[in-house]
Amino acid sequence: TAVVCSDGTLWSIGAGGATRFTVDLRMRTKKSTASPLARDDGGLVVAGDSGVVMVAQDGSIVARASLPLAAVGGVLPWRDGVLLTTADGGVHYWQPPAEPRKLGELGGHLEGGATRVGERTLVAVVDRLQVVAFDLLGAGTTVLASGAGVGVELEGPVTLDPRGVLLVTNIMGELFGLDSHGAMVRQEALETLPAGFGADAGMPSIFRRIDTHLSPALVVDARGRLAFARNSGKVGVVDESGKQATADARLCAQPIAVLPAGPLRFAVACRNGSIALYGEGGTGG
Repeated sequence: TAVVCSDGTLWSIGAGGATRFTVDLRMRTKKSTASPLARDDGGLVVAGDSGVVMVAQDGSIVARASLPLAAVGGVLPWRDGVLLTTADGGVHYWQPPAEPRKLGELGGHLEGGATRVGERTLVAVVDRLQVVAFDLLGAGTTVLASGAGVGVELEGPVTLDPRGVLLVTNIMGELFGLDSHGAMVRQEALETLPAGFGADAGMPSIFRRIDTHLSPALVVDARGRLAFARNSGKVGVVDESGKQATADARLCAQPIAVLPAGPLRFAVACRNGSIALYGEGGTGG
């Protein structure tokens, strides 16, 4: 487990809970929301407010480079290097010892980070209005779904299920599934929608705007079961058939992440520092 602190320190924690090492990254990390990438050799790649650092398995710094803005979303492996996305929608490739190279733009402000789909495609939510696909080799951007002009509030990042369907939610708790061409192949509600809000209310519900906080990204297992935690505190799972089950107790008022925690289990990290475990043997349901 790797933890990046706001003071620019990296902590590496072993499976038994003991600290493996701590290292001063010598860069600001307070604004960065990028998750570190664990490498096959035991090392890590960590992105910060204006840079990126490669750390060896013993905690020594192998390489570092600058970025124009704070990294957003996870550091993603690609070819012999890594992909990094910045808040302005920039897509960058880094393969030390070379400097990061900008591959192109996603076309707007990045929401939650990008998801790699296959060998050459990134998919992301930009400006909370569009789901876009970025071609890593051709640097072209394609809009898969858009609410521009009528104002949809989408939550990023996009989640890829085992069947290749792109899953995205809006801030009212509706779940949408898009195929690789942007056609909608799934639609359901993770929350109880307010009266007058939905596909039967005139304007399609994906084209509505309402102010609220974003919910964490979905987690999907190999069978297609997804776990979610909404900004309302509602936590649940949706099985392969679409049947939804929710936890009885709402243990987390402000969830910030949903994390896999072993077979039939997942954890929800809360803004107050607590972690709730759900599923078989869990405390949350």
